[in-house]
Amino acid sequence: MSIHVINLSPWVFDCAICDRHVEQTSGRSYGIARYEDEVVPDAYEGECGGAPVCNRCYWIERGMHAADPKSFISFSLIRKVSKDA
Repeated sequence: MSIHVINLSPWVFDCAICDRHVEQTSGRSYGIARYEDEVVPDAYEGECGGAPVCNRCYWIERGMHAADPKSFISFSLIRKVSKDA
């Protein structure tokens, strides 16, 4: 006996950081808290919004915030690190 799962509603988006086209059908989704074109620190309590990102940009951002938890990180810096990696 086997079970077939058909996802009728894939989530399609462009990564807010690298503009990569992502079509996610299931599993974990990734997002960042942002203010304009910067990722805000985890402890930030000011005004911000959220944005979907690809898993690569998410983990690059997490690593950068682990190294400097109080910093605002620009999307352009994450893009540069992503291209260099």
